[in-house]
Amino acid sequence: MAIEQFLQVADPAKDGKRIRINCHFTAKDEAARAEIIAQAKELVAATLASDAGVIEYDIVSSATRPLELMIYETWKDQAALDAHSAADHFKRLVPALSALSAKVDVQTFYF
Repeated sequence: MAIEQFLQVADPAKDGKRIRINCHFTAKDEAARAEIIAQAKELVAATLASDAGVIEYDIVSSATRPLELMIYETWKDQAALDAHSAADHFKRLVPALSALSAKVDVQTFYF
């Protein structure tokens, strides 16, 4: 694959683009890490069970930085992501995840 393909940035304004979101959380401490995992598992389960347009949604923890976790998600399009963001489980759990975190970094990719 040519390097140009890696460097291409999709136009997020175009309809029909898939969306990839990587949400990195740095837990405040070990107790917060355990609670982030519990709440993130609930978020993942609720999302996969009820949100149309979700392609992939999961949580992973860093093998080298114990307090770092990431929720990664792939959406069919912006409409699906917007509906997810308006869902009760999102509005209830995402602020809780943020409150347990010393740092949150969200990266969004369109493809």
